[in-house]
Amino acid sequence: MDSVLNRVLMPKDANWVATDKAPHEYLREFLEGTPKWKANPKLRESMQSHLVPESLLDDPQQSNRVEETLRERGRLIIALIKAQTVDVEDDIRAAHIPTGSRDVATP
Repeated sequence: MDSVLNRVLMPKDANWVATDKAPHEYLREFLEGTPKWKANPKLRESMQSHLVPESLLDDPQQSNRVEETLRERGRLIIALIKAQTVDVEDDIRAAHIPTGSRDVATP
């Protein structure tokens, strides 16, 4: 599926490993390693920081539920954006806008 939610940064050689395989299959190879590929014990941590649902590692059928997986990732991204902006708006304003400033837009 062609969507920004279906993109992650990975090294070119890792991308070749992933070609023509289901996400569950190549992610398992990245996690556990293969004779040609060194195991990545920090894969789960990396998936969390890149907002990739860990269910892709744990549930082989999740690879077949592309729209559901991308919607889940979209929810994670929106929640992070909200947490870093809307939820801390008062703190941001207090730290960066002088008290009494005329340039402050009110919601």
